[in-house]
Amino acid sequence: MADATNTLALHIADLRKSGSPSGEDPLRFCTVHRHIGAQELKEKHHTAHFKIGCLVTGGRDTGNFRFESIHLGEHMLAMDHLFRIVFGIKKIRFKLQKREGYPDNDLMLGKVMDHLQKNNDSLAITREDPPATNNYYKGIQYKMIIEVNDREMEIADGGFVDWTQQLLNNKKERLLISGFGLGLIYKMQNDQV
Repeated sequence: MADATNTLALHIADLRKSGSPSGEDPLRFCTVHRHIGAQELKEKHHTAHFKIGCLVTGGRDTGNFRFESIHLGEHMLAMDHLFRIVFGIKKIRFKLQKREGYPDNDLMLGKVMDHLQKNNDSLAITREDPPATNNYYKGIQYKMIIEVNDREMEIADGGFVDWTQQLLNNKKERLLISGFGLGLIYKMQNDQV
């Protein structure tokens, strides 16, 4: 399997198609999976086989970017708690990056940032819009950066994708995916990176 979020997206689409749960109820899944990467490895600590954790939330657009704001906050808080409580990481920050492919990207990013800052004041969140294009995520991509042994590293990323919109032929469907380097955090904590 190349990416467990794809499989969870298919599962969510199947459940939504069968009418379970009802329209606006979000579906939340997580998993840990060993992945195989076929791309060229640029970092010496990266390997073709690696273990990641995934979070996926699917649901329906409820207006005013509420789905995006609420569930992105949930994913970020879950990751923050996991890394602080389980792995003992003290320095964690998130950066939001604007991506194309969403109606009114600027308004969406503004609403989401406002919601996150008002409701998740324990999270360090900044906005950074890199010039490079990215067609994988739609509207917003986020990255989580941690510091371990005086080294800063990007350990997680996620964002909104249009997979369930395509699978269900419904523009009101929303899907948020997140992935984090579970194997990499162990390597970092043991000075293997």
